[in-house]
Amino acid sequence: MVCSALRKKAIPIDSSPALAQPYLLASKNFSPTDFLATVHSSSTYPVLASGLENLQESIQQESGALKQLVVGDFDRFVRCKNGIDEVYERMVEGGFDSKEDYGTLKIKKALDGMFTGSNGVEC
Repeated sequence: MVCSALRKKAIPIDSSPALAQPYLLASKNFSPTDFLATVHSSSTYPVLASGLENLQESIQQESGALKQLVVGDFDRFVRCKNGIDEVYERMVEGGFDSKEDYGTLKIKKALDGMFTGSNGVEC
């Protein structure tokens, strides 16, 4: 609906999608003033009131869904975060840096030793 209204107002959103940003609710650049002035310039009060009610219901539903997601997955998130922190600490303490080829230097040396025969000739 928003995009069609912008096209009717001759705003070139197809060639310059950035021009649509102030009119899109999900955009960081959303401008309520521009949105109302451009998209709803000829809307009546009952239409605006109905739209406001729909918007409030939508926000309430999304808020409820987000709360469910946070509550439902909070324990899992905390466990994952703790696990990631533990792995990071081990990497830092264990010499996972560029000097040790990020923890692979010992393996590389062992493999190099395997491929070098007892007579010093490489395989």
